Amino acid sequence: MEDATKRAQHILVVDDDEIIRTTLEDFLVDLGYRVSAAGNGRHAINILDTLQEPPSLLITDIAMPVMDGISLIRHVRQRFAALPIAVFSGYADDVQIAAAGIHDTVRFNKPMDFAEIERFLDQL
Repeated sequence: MEDATKRAQHILVVDDDEIIRTTLEDFLVDLGYRVSAAGNGRHAINILDTLQEPPSLLITDIAMPVMDGISLIRHVRQRFAALPIAVFSGYADDVQIAAAGIHDTVRFNKPMDFAEIERFLDQL
């Protein structure tokens, strides 16, 4: 993907682990994307409320305080039904995702595989 196209794309990253969040944010910025980051679902919704248009992609963790990723995904789907969503999850999170009936997301395993993330972004 060309850098100009990447710069036009905005990605919202949501994870309560500051190291994971900032590492992913730095990785995406280095690839040329505009990035906003939030530490929980409630903070992510506050960011979404300030945007003129929705981001190109939401990347979220599932297990977070204040508002978890499942609740965030449900909220986002009500407002932006077509927004691509990627989820970072472990085995326990997969059980929660399946139980919640959320099937329209892309799932990445923890720990992060940056090459896999980059391939996914190139396909968007």
